[in-house]
Amino acid sequence: MSKHEGTATEGRALSIVAGILSTVLSSFAWITEREAVLRLSPLVVCSFSLLIGAPILLLIARWNRPFPTIEKLIEHQRAFFLVLICRGIMGQLFLIYSLTMTSSAKVMFLTKIEPYLIVFWFCLFKVEKLSRSHLSLLAVHIGGAIVLSTGGSIHLDVGQIGDLLIFAGVAANSLSYAPAQELSRSVGSFFASGLSALVAGVLILPFALALEPSPFH
Repeated sequence: MSKHEGTATEGRALSIVAGILSTVLSSFAWITEREAVLRLSPLVVCSFSLLIGAPILLLIARWNRPFPTIEKLIEHQRAFFLVLICRGIMGQLFLIYSLTMTSSAKVMFLTKIEPYLIVFWFCLFKVEKLSRSHLSLLAVHIGGAIVLSTGGSIHLDVGQIGDLLIFAGVAANSLSYAPAQELSRSVGSFFASGLSALVAGVLILPFALALEPSPFH
């Protein structure tokens, strides 16, 4: 095996480990985040979770490589705007508000549909062709998510509205995958995530102060 092939293999293995760890950690995060939402309020939790996480991500980004120039950011402003709107704001708000209506266990399971939605968007926008095996997995996962949410009976109670919010949040997140990939390649994944989280947290904070002020008191 050549040095280049060895490096590529190590990179793939690291990506798989990172994917598994992100799934495990996000599952724990939904449990603690629901407890925070019940004690505080959705907008406050959404804003402060982003504002607290952003500096950590930016510090890691700065440790790995120098920050990109303003010209570099302007060059990829469309991708940054899409990530900010889809993942930083819409995805976060939908998922946070879903925690007030449904259980964190359902959030953990239903958010795992995101990889299949990414495959669906890539096929829909003709970025990649959807194979039969991918199509089968997509159908099984979506079918399982519907059964888990409804229990075989569809009636729009509070819990199922919360499940719909989860689906909306996951769909918004999955739409940001392609522009997020572009940003990660050009300015680094930690910097892209940290900057979008920081801007989203700042934008949501005034609404939290105006609409849900009691936790600040």
